[in-house]
Amino acid sequence: MNFKLKSSTTNLSSVKTYKNTLLDKINYKYKENPEEIYNEDNLVQKSLANALASKNIENVIDETKSQIKQKLEEINAQKNDTKISIPEGMGGGGYTVTVYQDQSWAYDQKKVYDLWSQAGSNYDNGIATYDNRYLIACTTTYGNVGDKVDFYLDDGTKIPCVIADIKSQEVVPWDTNPANEWGHNDGKNVIEFEVLGETFREYGDNPGLNGWFNEWGGKRVVSATNLGENIIKM
Repeated sequence: MNFKLKSSTTNLSSVKTYKNTLLDKINYKYKENPEEIYNEDNLVQKSLANALASKNIENVIDETKSQIKQKLEEINAQKNDTKISIPEGMGGGGYTVTVYQDQSWAYDQKKVYDLWSQAGSNYDNGIATYDNRYLIACTTTYGNVGDKVDFYLDDGTKIPCVIADIKSQEVVPWDTNPANEWGHNDGKNVIEFEVLGETFREYGDNPGLNGWFNEWGGKRVVSATNLGENIIKM
């Protein structure tokens, strides 16, 4: 990490302020782009460029370097903790659906449904959305009801989601064909979308087929990243 120093009227207080601003910027960029870790050179291209070379400046520089390094390590650790890699053989069986408005929701599922209803009961081409994210059901492998989760396909496509329901992993009266830890159909169907019945009946099939989100068709769901945000606990 290189810092260019030259004489200026900038005082030590300004340098410290800049350092704190830089660390805040790292946090902001990570929240906006959790899959991207910015390297040190990009983060500090302009840092301390006009700082005063005073007797205390080297301490400030060392402190800044140390804090940036620590922050990047924390971000990397957090990224590794929240990214879920889906094994080969799983996630390649397409998608399933539930007709969202026809269900009698309860517990946390009802809280998500109520938030969705209050926001206008929005759909994107027949899939229920909240905060520009698709409402889905999946297993607890990926999170809990209300969590924001980004799923990734094998070509890098991101499907931003909110978990609206949890798929059971044991036989129960309302689900006699339970999922394994990855999803239904022996883990091949990872994502189950909450959809408008009319749209489902119009296409006669699930998303990814027959012109309904063809861009998702034939691609394996390879990973998921839980963003650590829950819409019913905010």
